[in-house]
Amino acid sequence: MPQVKSFACVRIIFMILNVLLLLMGIAMIAVGCYVQLSKGNVLILLPEYEFINVVAVMVASGIIVLVVSIIGFCGACMMSQCMLIIYFTMVLVVFALQISVGIIAYIYRDEVNRSLEDQLLVGLKNRKVQQSWDLIQKNFKCCGVTGPEDWSKHGEYNNNNVPDSCCQYSGCGIGGVNAYKAAYQKGCLNQAKMFISDNFLALGATGIALGLLQLFLMAISLAMICCLRKGKHIKSTYA
Repeated sequence: MPQVKSFACVRIIFMILNVLLLLMGIAMIAVGCYVQLSKGNVLILLPEYEFINVVAVMVASGIIVLVVSIIGFCGACMMSQCMLIIYFTMVLVVFALQISVGIIAYIYRDEVNRSLEDQLLVGLKNRKVQQSWDLIQKNFKCCGVTGPEDWSKHGEYNNNNVPDSCCQYSGCGIGGVNAYKAAYQKGCLNQAKMFISDNFLALGATGIALGLLQLFLMAISLAMICCLRKGKHIKSTYA
């Protein structure tokens, strides 16, 4: 029957796109975990910007996408209108949330850049994040926020002292001679800006790709629901 064949084609397309959605969810979780393990120390230094932890957003979004895609598979295999309606609703909600997050991120992008330096200086004075500073300074070969002199703002690092992680060679840290001259001269501010910018770009690109895929999936799932409602014999054909 033509209606049964049409439904079969729609269901195959839905399955293929839903597999892409599933793979995208897995990729989002994997990339988020990788960034957190490799470069997550930068965000620890920004106490007021914990809410913009793009890594956490990406991992959470990936988990939601996984759950939604599994519901889609169940609905398509069981040819359940109820599950497909739940699937359509969840995809629509996630799509709306993505648009909202994108708008908010775009509105506040300049504010984040303007106050980033002040937030890093606050982190400079916090002994709890010293390990994060050491890792960043060693990996990026930088010192302080704008330069080694920034460590004079820290109570422990005075009299031209800097942390050992600032040193270009051993022995220039606390108690070293000419520590400022021996330390890395560039600050870590630009590295922090690049990290945040790259994260926003990655999230934006992922969001656009995911949004386009969601639009197709919403249209196809809606077509499947309409087919199941109009042709009650379809389900019996696949039984």
